[in-house]
Amino acid sequence: MGVGFGQLRTAGRATQGDADQLMAKKKTYIETSIASYLTARGTSDLIGAGWQKATFDWWDTQAHRFDLYVSTITLEEAALGDPGAAARRMEALAGIPVLELTEAAVALA
Repeated sequence: MGVGFGQLRTAGRATQGDADQLMAKKKTYIETSIASYLTARGTSDLIGAGWQKATFDWWDTQAHRFDLYVSTITLEEAALGDPGAAARRMEALAGIPVLELTEAAVALA
């Protein structure tokens, strides 16, 4: 549930904590297809090319606005297939925090 600026005001003044809450980054899970589109070679397939461009543009201009996370499953999937493509996917995902795989997450999947 979002918090409006009016709800954050205390006696007519916003506090630093209020500003921090407004500026908090959203958590975003990066799944395997994001890494695949981001690192894939160009394609003549118009739909695939569109997904690649949209992914690359988002990664280049918007990803910094989010706290990114991957899972061990994403990393396992990204490491499969063509060795060169897998290396590019793994490089793109390097440094992104890995979420713990819990029973609740497995049940949800």
